[in-house]
Amino acid sequence: MNNIYDINDLIRKYISNVLTTDELMALRQAVRGSSDNEIASMLEKEWDSLKQVQPIDESVRRQMFAKIESQIGLKQYAIRKFGRNILKYASIALLLILSALSVYLFIDNRQMAALTTNQISVKTAEGERTTVRLPDGTTVRLNGKSELDYKQDFGLNNRQVQLTGEGFFSVVHNADKKFIVNTKFIDIEVFGTQFNVYSYENKDKVEMALVKGHVKVVANRPPYQVLDVHPNQKIVYEKRSGKMQLVETDNQLETAWMTHDLVFHSEPLKTVLECVGRKFGLSIHTDKSVNLNDTYTGMFDETNIREVIQILSIHYGFSYQINGNAIYIERAKRI
Repeated sequence: MNNIYDINDLIRKYISNVLTTDELMALRQAVRGSSDNEIASMLEKEWDSLKQVQPIDESVRRQMFAKIESQIGLKQYAIRKFGRNILKYASIALLLILSALSVYLFIDNRQMAALTTNQISVKTAEGERTTVRLPDGTTVRLNGKSELDYKQDFGLNNRQVQLTGEGFFSVVHNADKKFIVNTKFIDIEVFGTQFNVYSYENKDKVEMALVKGHVKVVANRPPYQVLDVHPNQKIVYEKRSGKMQLVETDNQLETAWMTHDLVFHSEPLKTVLECVGRKFGLSIHTDKSVNLNDTYTGMFDETNIREVIQILSIHYGFSYQINGNAIYIERAKRI
């Protein structure tokens, strides 16, 4: 018998259909650990405690017995003292029901646990962009060759996602549940804000630029720096050294990949090429002969990378070669 729960109380709750999962398991164990006489005595006690019960007609009793017999596979016995024997058969039926229910609940709980660990992944191909709306209303705009992962139970216990590539987050405010973006090298913690994350596997750095609100960035590798970031600032994490620094930035440049226009105001060529490469999902390699400190002011509304690079090559006097997903730039040779 179960020493924690009162078996008679469990039986009454079972009849009233108010058992919890733990109580149902306890009742099942109690039934399995009791003798037939103990079960019969308990059920008889509950039977006698019922008030205003109308007598059961003999034909109805026979039908009830036949149904129980067919369901639990009992051999045919003479029906004698049916008013008492039904308690024994009812206890056996109860045991079968409890066993079936406990198995069902066990399987159902395992299925629920599996659902909470299911991972949802959203991926974009090169040159593709998409917008993801999370269950809490937060939107994430993904750049090309990016991946956003989160669990199916997102928002129930926490708001946590993983990002590879580049994404712009518009996080819905929730003071009770902070929003966390995990990358391979840094974690970003916010409650509600807008920011851009740049975290490609094949790049030497990870960046987080804040557009609105306030965030905390935590490096998840030595020396485990923690920095607070405000609007128009960005974090630059160097993968090789593990160092993270806070710098001022222009959010128009950081989020230029989301628009058709690229606008530059006296920006060094190095920054211009980085923005162009991110917008079109290309790697741009420059020869040492190219002066990356030269500044550029202008706007591109072209959606063709060849036209953009052609304009820059005329302005700076360099030559270039496009090879697949890479562009190689060198200073044009004078004739």
